[in-house]
Amino acid sequence: RESNFRYIEDPVTREKTYHHVVAGLMKKCRDLAGLTGSEVVLIAQSEAGHIHSFASKKLMPVITEHKGKDLI
Repeated sequence: RESNFRYIEDPVTREKTYHHVVAGLMKKCRDLAGLTGSEVVLIAQSEAGHIHSFASKKLMPVITEHKGKDLI
C-alpha cells in the first residue's frame, strides 16, 4: 500500500499535525509494550523544539538518567 505524504507548508497546521501524530505513536508504543512485553523507547522533537518521549519500564533510564540524556 502506497502513501502520499507531502510536507505541510502551513506552520500552524504542521505543528497541530505533529502533536496529533506523536500522540498516536505514543499510544501505539504503549500498546506494543503492554500487549507483547517488548521494550520500547520513542523520542520525538518538533521543529519548535518540543520533546515528547515514551519508554517502557526497563528503558526508562534512557530518557531519565544523565547517561541516557547524553545519547539524545
